[in-house]
Amino acid sequence: MVAAQKFNMKQIYDVLIEESPKVSWRYLLHRNLARPRALFTTWMLCHGRLPTKDRLTKLGFIQDTVCSICQNDAETTAHLFFNCRRLKEIWQAILDWIEVTHTPQELTRELHWLLQSISKKGWKAKILKLAFSETIYSLWQLRNATVFDSSYKENTINSIVNSITYRGWKDKSIRKHLARLMM
Repeated sequence: MVAAQKFNMKQIYDVLIEESPKVSWRYLLHRNLARPRALFTTWMLCHGRLPTKDRLTKLGFIQDTVCSICQNDAETTAHLFFNCRRLKEIWQAILDWIEVTHTPQELTRELHWLLQSISKKGWKAKILKLAFSETIYSLWQLRNATVFDSSYKENTINSIVNSITYRGWKDKSIRKHLARLMM
């Protein structure tokens, strides 16, 4: 008679980790202080799975591909988050607030710049990761509010700043820097 083996979760975890592909943006989500829904939206963005109009058109759900925010170009992930004139202004305001000199670029360049910027340890990298995820989430919420409610929220920048401050305040290493930014 064969003795039953004892269940070992660590062995299963190790097998799953070995088989999962390493993605370049994994450190963007690792130890990020953003809310879980912001992290999930960022994960969806990085995987190219957000249901933007161009993606919904390819899947056969809708016909209209015009950006819901600017009404100028096709609503792709790259356009919506990094090229749309209105949303680019919000990005720039958040970057200015956290004192980062950078102009938002197209998606792959933006992710490359971000990954280089957060590779250094320290409070600036933590705030930048947090700001990126919270901004992605808020811009996606703004897009959805525009599509479904036909409304444009004017206080998006304040909402993002409040989220960054609230979520970041829990981390003692960046608290004093957030306090300085709020002055």
